[in-house]
Amino acid sequence: MSLLTVDQLSVEFTLDHGVASVIDQVSFELNKGEILGIVGESGCGKSVTAMSLLRLLPEPSAHYSHGRVLFEGSDLLTLPLEQLRQIRGKRVAVIFQEPMTALNPVHTIGRQLAEIYRLHFSELKDHEVIARSVDILSRVGISDAEQKLSEFPHQLSGGQRQRVMIAMALACEPDILIADEPTTALDVTIQAQILALIVELQRERELAVIFITHDLGVIAQLCDRVMVMYAGRVVETADVYTLFDHPAHPYTLGLLNALPRLTDTPKTLLNTIDGMVPALSELNEGCRFRNRCDHASTICDDKPRTDTLSQQHSVACWHPRSANTATSHTQSEDAS
Repeated sequence: MSLLTVDQLSVEFTLDHGVASVIDQVSFELNKGEILGIVGESGCGKSVTAMSLLRLLPEPSAHYSHGRVLFEGSDLLTLPLEQLRQIRGKRVAVIFQEPMTALNPVHTIGRQLAEIYRLHFSELKDHEVIARSVDILSRVGISDAEQKLSEFPHQLSGGQRQRVMIAMALACEPDILIADEPTTALDVTIQAQILALIVELQRERELAVIFITHDLGVIAQLCDRVMVMYAGRVVETADVYTLFDHPAHPYTLGLLNALPRLTDTPKTLLNTIDGMVPALSELNEGCRFRNRCDHASTICDDKPRTDTLSQQHSVACWHPRSANTATSHTQSEDAS
């Protein structure tokens, strides 16, 4: 049985010119101990989907128009706010994309960590809160943890701030961790350390993780299953090996072909996908990728159905690529 079930989730934004369906019937499941990757370009709806799970989008401009988000049998979209607050942070935690905007610049690290413990464990005494704060900072690899409690966010490095965000997310030992591009703007060395830390903590605590990124290299390294999003819709879902070996959606194939390879000729142009993700005002009812797709036809004016290719592999496309075609194309790119 899945720990989290998202069923036909749809979210609308109220704009000056009308209403835009920014998340359109997104469905997926998350199992205990699993890392689910959500990948796509900026503006594809990854973060909006993640924030929707805990109703963190600003209302009433954001409206949850349809669907369910089931956590242990309770629909988080209809749960009273007071009950939802007991789940936020404690059962389902979030590592936000930019720690300098997520952390309060006028409060010390210790005070911000203490707020979490006092909110969810009001019975703890002050010395117990301090002890737990030092312990969780130490566990995420921050040296001189006790000293760091008295420091402000701006006094820490980017990697340290991200570790503090991870510590705050794990403070209550949640069942689900949502990591929204946690390695953005970090150098590759620190990024590798943060990824290794997330994997270590996930295995240690059997966490279920939703990992949001636009980096397919990170997806290959970290995730068990992958959900590819484009313009607010899920276009392909597969286990990580199937996605890389047999991509079926033209958008997925385009993302994979855009990856630089060691076999590429030096100083040659990288492969790209022409065009851009449509703006909110340009979202339509048909296939939202058709203006950038080489295989588009008149049938793409209709919304594509989702076809199940195998037990772990589904695609929403009128012109999905066969496994043999996708594999041979990828191999030919590798050989070039």
